Amino acid sequence: MKPANPCILTVNGGSSSIKFALFEAGRSLRRILAGRIERIGLPATAFLVKGPNPADNFSRPVVAPDHTAAVGVLMDWLGERIRRGELAAVGHRVVHGGPKYSEPQRITAELVAELHQLEPFDPEHLPEEILLTEAFHRRFPGLPQVACFDTAFHRDLPRVARLLPPRCGASVRGGSSQARFTRHRSRRLASPAISRLRMPTAGPPRASAGRIARRRAWIFISSPINWTNRG
Repeated sequence: MKPANPCILTVNGGSSSIKFALFEAGRSLRRILAGRIERIGLPATAFLVKGPNPADNFSRPVVAPDHTAAVGVLMDWLGERIRRGELAAVGHRVVHGGPKYSEPQRITAELVAELHQLEPFDPEHLPEEILLTEAFHRRFPGLPQVACFDTAFHRDLPRVARLLPPRCGASVRGGSSQARFTRHRSRRLASPAISRLRMPTAGPPRASAGRIARRRAWIFISSPINWTNRG
């Protein structure tokens, strides 16, 4: 099904998957397709797409030994469905914005460089999310891309909660993130971008943080004012 209006693509890159949805941008956003590439780098990698038209639905095996190959599969498929110029923008879910970024940001070379410095805080997800933004930039150099940060959740916490992380021995959800922080801390203190971070590495349940981050992402992406002003 070919869209009648320009489209917005939303992308959620994980450690072994890429999830995406394609929205038609009219008076309101209308989702026309959703899909995922799963088991990236593993046997039986699969590419799945589901839409309102049964002809759009499929599940097929693909070869994707890494995220670079998986992004190529996704963009080749998009190129078959959408003519150049019909894709208006891409919104990326990004796990960490550090102390500087909470609101959605237009992705620039400077922003990508800063995100690279934050990779130790989530080495399983952030490098792959950055790779996605860089791959889209290479394929569609003039296409606006926007990052929406999960860590926006922490900006609403009381100041003392933002400045003081939980005790290392505390039994809290997100302990793996706390352990990664402790492990990397001594090695990364020389980096100004890392040493200034004071955001907690473990917080409320992931589901609550994820819901809030996704809601803020959709509000930004669905606002024509934001896309116009940031174009």
